[in-house]
Amino acid sequence: MEKSKGCTIYLLRHGHVENSDKNCFNGHFDADLSALGLEQSQQAAKRLSNKTIKAVYSSDLRRSHKGAHEIGKLYGITPEPLKEFREISVGKWEGLTLDEVNNKYPGEIEQRFQNIVTSRVEGGETIEEVHNRVIPKFMTLALRHLDETIAIVAHGGVNRIILCYLLDIPWKNIYRIKQDFTCINLIHFYQDNPIVEFINGQPNTNIGS
Repeated sequence: MEKSKGCTIYLLRHGHVENSDKNCFNGHFDADLSALGLEQSQQAAKRLSNKTIKAVYSSDLRRSHKGAHEIGKLYGITPEPLKEFREISVGKWEGLTLDEVNNKYPGEIEQRFQNIVTSRVEGGETIEEVHNRVIPKFMTLALRHLDETIAIVAHGGVNRIILCYLLDIPWKNIYRIKQDFTCINLIHFYQDNPIVEFINGQPNTNIGS
């Protein structure tokens, strides 16, 4: 019996950004990579240099798209930026620091994290809304590239939503999944039984063949 074709997906988070050390809420705020973040992105790309990647996709925000370019350069591929893979929007909090949000909107952070599934920052998105834009695009790409290997560079929130979907993890537990800067998650996507080989891979992680 012929083995079903699958898509191998290296799912990455972007690198360190310019305002990371200020504890900012970025969401759709188009923060750029820091010098450290660019270096991290280059290191992550080197870890994928022998993986026969056929296509590279990313969020259309700079911090992800620049990281995708580092992978694409190794293969002569121009990454495709996709708005569907943008981070969870946090509305009126965008670009503000933790202290600024606490000062301007006292009590709102506590309210949001008391009910992470259904809460929404004014002007922002719920987890379900992000799921409804991320997962259809993810499925389209996985089915487009059956029997091929691709890379996707996105965001911590987006990656967690994809992993929750594949592993059937309830949204209330989404932040139990760790996603460090430029981490690599390895997914073998089969239509009947997707497999997540590892999560939050680090520089010394064996990231497969």
